[in-house]
Order: sequence, then C-alpha cells, then structure tokens
Amino acid sequence: MLPLEEKRKFRRILYSKTTLFILCLAVFFVARATWGVYKKAEESKQNLELTERQLDDLNKRNDYLSSEIKKLSSSSGVEEEIRQKFRVAKVGEQMAVIVDSQASEPTITDDSGDSWWARLWAWITR
Repeated sequence: MLPLEEKRKFRRILYSKTTLFILCLAVFFVARATWGVYKKAEESKQNLELTERQLDDLNKRNDYLSSEIKKLSSSSGVEEEIRQKFRVAKVGEQMAVIVDSQASEPTITDDSGDSWWARLWAWITR
C-alpha cells in the first residue's frame, strides 16, 4: 500500500494550486524570453538587409571611383576633366555657338476682357 499512498501524495503535490501557479509562472517567463529572442532576430535580419544594401552601394561607388581614377591616369582623361570643370580651350582653338532658329508664330491674344471700342480699334488696325 505504500506505493499507492506515495502516488496520491505525489498527485496532491503536483495538482496543488501552488505548483500550478509556479508552472504557469515558468511558462510565462519562458514565453517572454522566447518573444524577446524573436524580436532580436527580426531586428538582426533587418539590419543585415540594410547592411547588404549599403555594401552594394559602396561597391558600386568603388567601381565608379576606380573607373574615374583609371580615366584620370591618362593624359587625355586629365585634359577632358580640366576642360569639363573649368571650360578652358587650348591655344588656337575657337568656340562656336549654335543657336536654334525658331519660326515666328503669330501670337493669339485674348481680347475678351477688353471693351467693344478696344476690340473695334484692334480690328481696324489689323
């Protein structure tokens, strides 16, 4: 009979309000810790994506700057850069200005706000 009494005592302790409260409290703290780890993992994932985008941008900038350095290492590249930045010309060069010709189109005026005398005068002077 001893094992039966021990089982009842164990069940009484296991199903007591105090034990259930402690178990619920333990589950609460475990769930809270799990939620905190989940939030940190999400934040880390976002930071990784942001860092990868920044790395891609920096790699593109590095490629661009490398090509600019390569271009400036030649004398023609240096000359092109100087001409572009400072608008200078070599001795003996001349500048040509090209102007687009525009056909003169008659302008249409809206005389609806004028008096009838002004409209008559405008019709006579045409």
